[in-house]
Amino acid sequence: MKDIDILYETTEVKKKTEGWKKIFVILTALIILGLDCACFVIFLRESMCEKNKDPYATEEVRIVEIDGQWQILPPEEEPVGEKMIKALPDCLLGTIIVMAIPDLVLFLLAVCIYKLIKRKKAGERPWPPIIAGAVILSSSALFLFLAIVGYIKHVEEASKKVPEVRAHAPVIYIYSEETQSVNVDLELDGYLTFTFPEYPSEGGWNVTADSEGNLIDDNGREYDFLFWEAVVYFEPDFSHGACVTGNDTEKYLYEACETLGLNEEETAAFIGYWLPQMEKNDYNVICFQTDRFDDAARLNIEPSPDVLLRVNMVWYPTKKFVDIEEQDLKGMGISQEQRHGLTVVEWGGERIDR
Repeated sequence: MKDIDILYETTEVKKKTEGWKKIFVILTALIILGLDCACFVIFLRESMCEKNKDPYATEEVRIVEIDGQWQILPPEEEPVGEKMIKALPDCLLGTIIVMAIPDLVLFLLAVCIYKLIKRKKAGERPWPPIIAGAVILSSSALFLFLAIVGYIKHVEEASKKVPEVRAHAPVIYIYSEETQSVNVDLELDGYLTFTFPEYPSEGGWNVTADSEGNLIDDNGREYDFLFWEAVVYFEPDFSHGACVTGNDTEKYLYEACETLGLNEEETAAFIGYWLPQMEKNDYNVICFQTDRFDDAARLNIEPSPDVLLRVNMVWYPTKKFVDIEEQDLKGMGISQEQRHGLTVVEWGGERIDR
């Protein structure tokens, strides 16, 4: 009978030990999987945030020649799902690289503790493995906590930096009452991402301008405008502006362009570029920038123009109406009669995600 009792106790201990082993294996797998998933989500979120800074960016700016004139076609929006699919491989690779050593250490510790549990003698409680398991759990929790704290700190530091704003389609028109050579040099708090024609490495664009707005470069090729895109570091001003519905955006842009002083051709190009991105939104908050953009993206022109008009629109879509103080566009613009001598006109804009 005594032997039977000992056998029964041994069987019960084995069952408990097997239960501990199963629990330990499951916990270890969940910890490793949880850490990897947390790391992957952080990578994916960073990747999507980076892409969303420039939601309408395309690999190639669509500037085409139609009927002998250069036309700027509106960029094509890339669906969020496609952005995420494109980001997945890089995020997976980053997770594997970053988590390889922590995963390996956790796995080796788990193997060692598993063997300790397995080797426990009948009648002994597996306290050492339990303590070791608790150490692993607390270490993993600490690692995850530090990773989250580091990520939050990174986000806070990034939010304090001057935002990177993608300057979309700034187009420069030059009109001269007499044919003359003009040099246009861009001085940016940022960096160029695309220019048309190609921006020289030194000295800026050199073109010959006439009264019709035709621009001829040193190679004898004729253009209607100078085009540039860039990442510019500046804080957009949303203290004044307008919040209009998608359906009313076309009317508002026409009135704004006319008030600011763009001519019919410039207005048509401006609206043709931006309206396809705005008309389907519930609301658009639109603010035309002045000194902040001018200070971050400086135009150095020789000879100095008699009239310089820069129209830079910063906007963002929203589901709800935003109450914003009206912007005085009349004080920012010029009349068509004021355009004389050497006149330089630039229009462009940025979409901001909020």
